[in-house]
Amino acid sequence: MAKLWLTIIAGILSVSPGWSQLSEGGMPLSFSFPQEATQSGIYAYTMPEAFPPGEDGDDFTRPYMIASGISTDISYPQSGASRYLQDGRSIWTAKVQVRGAKALGLYYGLFHLPEGVRFYLVSKNGKHILGAYTAANNNIYGSFASEALQGEEALLELDIPAGMAPGKIGLHITGIAAYHASVDYLSRYGDKKGKPTDTDPFGLEGSSSTCEINAICPEGAGYPIQRKATLQTLIPVRNSSGALIGLRSCSATMVNNTGNTVSDCKQYVLLATHCDGDNSLEDAHFSDWMFRFNFEKTTCTGGPPATVNTLTGASFRARANYIETETPEINGDFMLLELNDKIPLPWDVYLAGWNRSTSMPLTANLPQKFTGFHHPAGDVKKLMTIQTISPFGEAGGSLGPGTHWDLYPINEGGTEQGTSGSGLFDPEGRLIGIASVAGAAASSCNISGKGEEAKFFKYIAYSKLSLAWDYSLDGTGDNRKLKPWLDPLNSGVLTADPLRSNCTSPASGISGPAIASLDHLISTYPNPSRDGIVTIYVHTGAPVNITAELYDLAGKKLGTYYMKNAYKTPYTIDLGRYANGNYMLKFTGGNAIGTKKIILSR
Repeated sequence: MAKLWLTIIAGILSVSPGWSQLSEGGMPLSFSFPQEATQSGIYAYTMPEAFPPGEDGDDFTRPYMIASGISTDISYPQSGASRYLQDGRSIWTAKVQVRGAKALGLYYGLFHLPEGVRFYLVSKNGKHILGAYTAANNNIYGSFASEALQGEEALLELDIPAGMAPGKIGLHITGIAAYHASVDYLSRYGDKKGKPTDTDPFGLEGSSSTCEINAICPEGAGYPIQRKATLQTLIPVRNSSGALIGLRSCSATMVNNTGNTVSDCKQYVLLATHCDGDNSLEDAHFSDWMFRFNFEKTTCTGGPPATVNTLTGASFRARANYIETETPEINGDFMLLELNDKIPLPWDVYLAGWNRSTSMPLTANLPQKFTGFHHPAGDVKKLMTIQTISPFGEAGGSLGPGTHWDLYPINEGGTEQGTSGSGLFDPEGRLIGIASVAGAAASSCNISGKGEEAKFFKYIAYSKLSLAWDYSLDGTGDNRKLKPWLDPLNSGVLTADPLRSNCTSPASGISGPAIASLDHLISTYPNPSRDGIVTIYVHTGAPVNITAELYDLAGKKLGTYYMKNAYKTPYTIDLGRYANGNYMLKFTGGNAIGTKKIILSR
């Protein structure tokens, strides 16, 4: 194949109240005491100029940017206003406004909440609520990041129990991420009547090409575990003084290891080292990274806004060194992190199996494929497939050809900035590579779902898992290779099978359609529910018995509902006895599974 122009493809990327990010839900105290409201401190800014797609300056090869950073200095108690209730409780509030921003995310130089203190973020129209964040969100570094809140204004609220000394609370916001992309899923909170809206006729919620294919589409139907093992990372970019200058994004894959057990379950995230140009080996550097699961559409085309679940913070395990150059020069392109918080089981996430063999069949026989799931250009999860790959790929590194798997031309779908870090799965569904560089732009696919310019590629090179396994170009320590982490038993096996996120076995084998998805066959409405009544509509092609289990945010099962012989049938359930907040309905029917978020907001 002729030498292709290459570019690094790095780049990205709740629902109310706080469904997406781990939190305790509930409502801010100010909602119960509106008559006692006082003027809050207001910090107003103008939206910085958005970075051009793929740039944080004038270099196209840099990662895809989705938000601009603003330095701020907002602290409790001096930056806001406090009021006291008759029972001794107090409410502290402040407001942040960035004119022209689509959504706001906050980054904290100090975040320490004592037991009993609850922290919320509320959108201007009051329809999007994040929180309650509590002592459970503290970490040893005193850092935190809150996910995107709809709109250009955020109300910050601390609800403080009686007798709490102000000096015990640590809250200092040093940076604001002003989003200019990848937050169209928040459109459900922008309608004045509070009704979910779908402003995206192509089913593409970011700025990716109209030639991309939603992950739920039939082309990826045989690989649901691999889809559910794929996630998106939100990576803060800071200058030499530590000030936030923006957010960039990559894709990533959850991976299994040979030592995983239910009692000792490691949840590792594998992505490309070039996603993070700082080359840090320190845990603190990753403590406010965000990891987004299930950021995908529930229908192949159209349909409601995407779903999303978010965790904050990880610890460093291993990576190759990366030196940013105008032309990529990469040998190994891998980075392994371990999540600081456990993935809630109702999120239905998987740890992918892997294949570290240096040789394997290079052609897949239909219906099997080589498959990749990814988040191009800050969009919801997409898929791409190919039938034949080459083992002689490279990314300009010193080792020459053979460091990467070459895919060209991609048969279904394609790649864009933001694909970086995602996984390549062999026909059996095992991970064999990490997305590294891309090229061969397709001019016929250069328009995004927003009618803007898109850079869509039909060539991609994946850094080989086999090369990263016992990597030694940057040192021989455990923090420079994957082997010590993915094979802690030193078993020497070439392959590993997938597990559920809690390290229990999947219901069936590695790929096959045995674990099919019900996500696109079930709808729930209204959502949010204003009276506790939720209707479930089943779109199955034949009668099937479906069980629905209701979970709270902590993963506790609250109830079970049975739908016998479901077939294009509506079922109504009454959740009126449960408190306002966010819940998960998990559906099981035959050998298929699915999940839906439920919001109660009365």
